[in-house]
Amino acid sequence: MLQIGGMGLMAALMQGLVFRRLAPKIGARPLVIGHRGASGYRPEHTLEAYQKAIELGADFIEPDLVLTKDGVPIARHEPLFGATAVNGNPVAVPNEFTTTNIFDHPEFAGRQRTRILDGTSITGFWADDFTLAEVKTLRARERIPNIRPNNVAFNDLHEIPTLQEVINLAKANSTPQKTIGIYPETKHPTFFRDNAANRTNPARFEDTLVSVLHAEYGNNAGAPVFIQSFEVSNLQYLKTQTDIPLVQLYGAATARPMTLSSPVTPALMVSSSLRQDWISLTIMQRVLVRHVTC
Repeated sequence: MLQIGGMGLMAALMQGLVFRRLAPKIGARPLVIGHRGASGYRPEHTLEAYQKAIELGADFIEPDLVLTKDGVPIARHEPLFGATAVNGNPVAVPNEFTTTNIFDHPEFAGRQRTRILDGTSITGFWADDFTLAEVKTLRARERIPNIRPNNVAFNDLHEIPTLQEVINLAKANSTPQKTIGIYPETKHPTFFRDNAANRTNPARFEDTLVSVLHAEYGNNAGAPVFIQSFEVSNLQYLKTQTDIPLVQLYGAATARPMTLSSPVTPALMVSSSLRQDWISLTIMQRVLVRHVTC
């Protein structure tokens, strides 16, 4: 998979390669992935960023998914809309956890609180403290303006999309000659499992995701969909719930998958106890995804 990421298409073409599962021949051309959309051109995880990625030639668009208070999957890089402190230390805004204009909404000022996310204490506004209706009053902002300064011009213009809206966009841009697929990532599924009581809809993240995907694409290994995660246990669970291809993400060549409940070694990842469909290995912003045949 070639990813359209932070610096645009040319940088994306340097970032990755994958052998297609959907095409039986190894010689089939690589897939181009709009990673978080064309995030070098528009604020990431907006319909406009995904649309731009498609216009640049993406075969798949890649939303990171988190849950709202009413259990709706939405596209955000982290389960936060804004943050003011990390591990007790104040952080200036903008920062990597601030992707919306939440601080311009005084009606939500009392929602800020401190929680633990993968061992890190973060004070901010959390996605699962807001209903979808409330989320739709927010607007997206550039997450890393020091790296993508041109995107600041698009701050506060675009909504935070739902998974359903991302699917609708992919289908609207598909033609008989080219199907636009989606490549969703479940962000922090252990966090959402452990905090299910905070939501009015406590359904498991994976069950909600599968329900949407099966309704749109069927339980089909050939669907234009890959589900990815840095965690292990949720992919193990998904393996029992869907035939849609799964991708195990790694952060580095020597890193273990990020999971709080089932740490494993890379060697175990290709054993029959896990049997994920793909492995994604990120090394210095290059992504290699290999089909696991065991």
